[in-house]
Amino acid sequence: MSQTNSNSSPIASKLSSLSGQPREYSCLAVNGQKKNSFLRRLESAAPTTVCDVIKERTLICLRRWLALSLQSGRVQANADRLDLVNDSEATSLVLHRKPPVGLLDSLDAQLDALDEALQARLSQPDSDDPIEVRLAELVAELGCDWAATSALCFAIAPALDSDVARLFRLACNSVLPTIEFLVRLGDPDGAQDLDALRLLAPNHPLQRSGLWSIRTERAQSAPLGVQVALHPALLGTLLGLETDCDLPIGVELVAHPDGLDTLCIELSTLQRIRWALCRNPHAVLLYGDDGLEVPELAQALASQSGGPVVCLDVPLLTAAPKAEQACREAFFHARILRGSVVLNRVESLWGLGAGAPEAALVRTLVRCIADASAPTFLTASVRVDAVTRSLGGCLPIEVEPPTLATRVAFWQSQMVDLPCGAIDHTTLLTTFPLSPAELRRLRVAFLQELAGKGRRAVISDRKALELARQVIRDDFEGLARRVTLGFVWDDLRLPEEAHDKLRQLTSFAAHRGEATALLGEQFKLAYGQSVSALFKGPPGTGKTMAAQVLARELQAELYQVDLSQIVSKYIGETEKNLGRLFAEARRRNAVLLFDEADSLFSKRTAVSSSNDRHANAVVNFLLQQLEAYDGVLLMTTNNPAAIDPAFMRRIRFHIEFPAPEAEDRLELWRTLVPASLFAAHADDFDKLAEDFELSGGHIKNALLLAASMAVAERGAITMEHVRSACINELRQQGHLVRDEG
Repeated sequence: MSQTNSNSSPIASKLSSLSGQPREYSCLAVNGQKKNSFLRRLESAAPTTVCDVIKERTLICLRRWLALSLQSGRVQANADRLDLVNDSEATSLVLHRKPPVGLLDSLDAQLDALDEALQARLSQPDSDDPIEVRLAELVAELGCDWAATSALCFAIAPALDSDVARLFRLACNSVLPTIEFLVRLGDPDGAQDLDALRLLAPNHPLQRSGLWSIRTERAQSAPLGVQVALHPALLGTLLGLETDCDLPIGVELVAHPDGLDTLCIELSTLQRIRWALCRNPHAVLLYGDDGLEVPELAQALASQSGGPVVCLDVPLLTAAPKAEQACREAFFHARILRGSVVLNRVESLWGLGAGAPEAALVRTLVRCIADASAPTFLTASVRVDAVTRSLGGCLPIEVEPPTLATRVAFWQSQMVDLPCGAIDHTTLLTTFPLSPAELRRLRVAFLQELAGKGRRAVISDRKALELARQVIRDDFEGLARRVTLGFVWDDLRLPEEAHDKLRQLTSFAAHRGEATALLGEQFKLAYGQSVSALFKGPPGTGKTMAAQVLARELQAELYQVDLSQIVSKYIGETEKNLGRLFAEARRRNAVLLFDEADSLFSKRTAVSSSNDRHANAVVNFLLQQLEAYDGVLLMTTNNPAAIDPAFMRRIRFHIEFPAPEAEDRLELWRTLVPASLFAAHADDFDKLAEDFELSGGHIKNALLLAASMAVAERGAITMEHVRSACINELRQQGHLVRDEG
């Protein structure tokens, strides 16, 4: 025991008495000859990188802080803390409670030199040092003063060296430093306490940008004692490390977006965007129809800043918990990664009003966009004026649909490596005005069609049209239903005149583009190139069947409009529904069928009430749509006199579907009933054709009823069944029929 005491140094004895327990002090030699690793590092060559400057500046400040803190008694000495000084300095600090003569002056001189070196490097960063460049950019972007810059560098230092991190934690007795500690490291006399208080302000650049966060547990009782947590992604970015970005719901990091050269964008749209970006706006609103790849365009433009793109889906972000925090987190990642932010579907959020629950998120987004270091791109399907009002200087730009020439050029570039040389691309894209997104899906459909069919496989024009129809998503949303095309020309039983007019209608619809081109530019149509036809006749005469045959001949889909979903009691909703209907029909190149059209295309009346004014407005809107529509529009009615004369003038084809005569009715019976039944009762069917004036549709109904009666009796169809069904059909039409057996 005596031997141990005889070999103990005065410092070790003093430490033992201070702590009440013996401590190993192995980092300092007893004879004062050995120096610790930090002192050897500080006395080595001058720092060569900004990281070296930050580490050595931090060590110098820690030495000075330790000397002054031990002198004042604010901290207790221990072996780990004394690792920052040599033997003679430790002896003076522990035994005499004051630093050696000249130590503080020497440390101040070294600190001044390191401060000048750090300021010089951040003002003119070395392009070969990415950490130095990024740190200088962050300080400049945030507008940090020297106090904030110094505190930020102290907070970064523990991440640069594990030994620095250990001493840093021992010095401040915590894993997380306090605001006071960070400021006192650079200002031990406390002259910059006001700067420390400024660092606590919520609108300070370091807090507002998210580079660090304040632990507010002690903010009220001891403001300068609150702890600071540096964002881990900042360190990863500065040090060039792969960081796992734990992004909130609704936020996505796109590292390598597609370039502008891969998008189908009209040249005029790109020119307007480039002109807008030359004005250095802090926000750009891009709006256009779904399918125009507006979000992809925004990502391509945002990626030109050189960094990744942080994309926010506004509806998902709104539904996420802590939406405002998630928003700040997204913009923070964009800042430290030197990227840009894209906000998608902003029409779902802006314009809800100051009292809406989402108003706080809107205010947060506005602040984040204003503080962003790069322009923020916002996307929407329609122009949102509330965005441009709340974001001063936000430039709205409409993304126009690409022209036929642009789409053809883009489509041909997509088809270079596929065996599609026989396809008429212009006809394909004229028939289906596919959006850029749909063109990409069509390419995938082509690849799937060719898969496994060998090198000689090709895609025909007909197959291309079929695949194009399949890739178009049905967005009628209940306004119209698709009709199965189950009839051909031979199924129609019409007078020769009606049959010829249907053939003319089909020919005109199929070749109207080529016909107008043949006539030259001087030939202009008053109402565009729409193909409109009115099928007039009593129920069951084949009007709907003829529409199916026509659509089948044109290789188009037939959609029957549901008037109950179109017409609304709310002002303006009917017009909105009609606009969506015609837009979707145009996109799908579909044939529209308005059954019982007289209920919607009725005559305008004198205005005697608001209801009359609303009804007339709907008719006027329909007239405009009819003039602008370039597809096939079919209408059926059994009361043509009720249709507005303005519509009658604009309808190109008027086709009568008269009630069938006796001969036609006999032919319908011959076609529809089983051959054996007709052969066995030819005279009976001849009499039925004479006695019962039924149309083709009514004859079908009667036969279906007769067959059901035969099934119920577990027997075959008899003439009694047929005759009874015919009588029932006439009575349902309101006719008085006497059953004479």
